[in-house]
Amino acid sequence: MERIFATGEPILHVELGSGARLRPEDQRVWLCSFYPVRNEISEIAAVSIVAVDITSRKLNEESVRLSEARYRALKEAAAQRDKTIGQLIDESLDFYGIKSHQDALDLVRRARARSKLSEDQALTIAQQQVRAVRSKR
Repeated sequence: MERIFATGEPILHVELGSGARLRPEDQRVWLCSFYPVRNEISEIAAVSIVAVDITSRKLNEESVRLSEARYRALKEAAAQRDKTIGQLIDESLDFYGIKSHQDALDLVRRARARSKLSEDQALTIAQQQVRAVRSKR
């Protein structure tokens, strides 16, 4: 602020955060600009602040950064194992017992045919089984 009073020049586009003491979900980031406010004899009497909340933008930028890092890691791992990224993902899904949507539908159809359950009953049982498997992780 003293710089504005000393020079009369605005300070533009300064990112300010709410501080690390807050929980991460309560932290905010603002893009601020500070402008001199002059009185009737052109002296700087105050400073005007314009602040725009850019928290969402910063979170999106971080999400993109993490996504790009994961992609680079997958690409590197795929190259080291002489596989495609898709093959690595499929192996990982198989390792954790995760089936594709189509596999799940086929499983429901087969179970329903064998048990003579209605579609709703078969779907309910399949959902219960999926929850049971996921809760064990």
